[in-house]
Amino acid sequence: MRNSDSPRSPRWLDRLAEVNIVGFIISAYLLETSATSTYFQVAQVVLVVSAFCIVVHSARFTSGLLVPWAGALWVTASVAVLVNQAEFTPEFRTFAVNCVLAVALLQLLSSERRVVLGLTAFGIGGLLAAVSLLVQIDPSVPMTSDVSQAWSLRLGSSLPGANPNIAGMYLAIAFGAALSRALAPSMRRVLRLCWLSASAVILLAASLTGSRKVMIYCVVAAVVLVAHFSLRLLPILVAAAAAVAWALLNIEWLYVIVGHRLVGQGDVTESDALRVQALEDSIDAFLAHPEGTGWGSSQQFLSVLNYTHSNYLEVLVSVGLVGLVAYYLIHLRILSGVRRMGAVVGPAISASVIAGLALDVVQVTYLYKAPLLMLTLGAAAFRLAPRKTPSVPDRRTTRRGGGHEPALGRAPSRAGVVTGKRTGVENVHR
Repeated sequence: MRNSDSPRSPRWLDRLAEVNIVGFIISAYLLETSATSTYFQVAQVVLVVSAFCIVVHSARFTSGLLVPWAGALWVTASVAVLVNQAEFTPEFRTFAVNCVLAVALLQLLSSERRVVLGLTAFGIGGLLAAVSLLVQIDPSVPMTSDVSQAWSLRLGSSLPGANPNIAGMYLAIAFGAALSRALAPSMRRVLRLCWLSASAVILLAASLTGSRKVMIYCVVAAVVLVAHFSLRLLPILVAAAAAVAWALLNIEWLYVIVGHRLVGQGDVTESDALRVQALEDSIDAFLAHPEGTGWGSSQQFLSVLNYTHSNYLEVLVSVGLVGLVAYYLIHLRILSGVRRMGAVVGPAISASVIAGLALDVVQVTYLYKAPLLMLTLGAAAFRLAPRKTPSVPDRRTTRRGGGHEPALGRAPSRAGVVTGKRTGVENVHR
């Protein structure tokens, strides 16, 4: 991959940029998964400081897929708000701020090393979040079949980490990043074991949230990573999946939280019925307002629930069909360039994008930082990937018969030496 770091940049400024990248990603994780006020307050301070430094450090907003992407979505959403004479909701402002920070972060991701550093920060942030949640869980609190209630009661908190879907989504994305680092071909054996252990801890914490959506992301990400790195690991993956399934169905405390939901996948629950109703309301809202209604306004058209429980429907209702195409076009564009992104970054980005597309069917993700930051890493890797330049046949090397044999004595050299004929400069050296 190309490294576009400026050679004139001082070393301490490069190190400061890398610290900002790591600090911003990890603090974003702790902010959205914190179940204790201490972690929450520290994450707020670090996030604000690192975000300010990132915006100041990246003075140029010049290149990258995120710039036209964010601009198109802002314009589409603004038109939808103005047409419907609606208001700019907090969700609109949140999405706008997250896009600004993502575009600023993109300018710092100017080398493959920094993109890999970003993936590492995802894994570390997920591990810290998983450990903090596991430590916070109170095993003496009785477990109930209500997943959200059980998770929040066992954590004893009303902070963002008490929402099992949000915490599970962040942990699932971190699991994919950590597993990609563990499977990287150039990883040393000791570090590989460390990353595998971190992946297991993150997966355990994600499983305890009881969110079925988390399992969708983790399974898809693991399959894509194994398919990219080595199919020889497929039997190990199948054995690990079988062991996890056995544990979820036979260990009582895991069965109460997760296992019983896997057994009843074919049953239509009250929650499923509400989501079907939300689906119908969303389609009706889109048909009534095909131009969109603005970010965060879908709940006005729902007779049940507060949101559609699907990012595709949420984006469709918010910014219309044009906005939906613009939103997911960048995902497809990044996937199209995965093969050019290198042996380490490419599989990780591919797994995150494909698993994210599957997760978006049942989860609203556009409001949260983790999916957007992972998309930013993908946009940076796409920008750094070498471009394929079509080979144009040289007329001087093409004979009348159509062949492309080299014509000796006709290829000029940059040093001024022509093959078969010495110039004056060459004669001086002789």
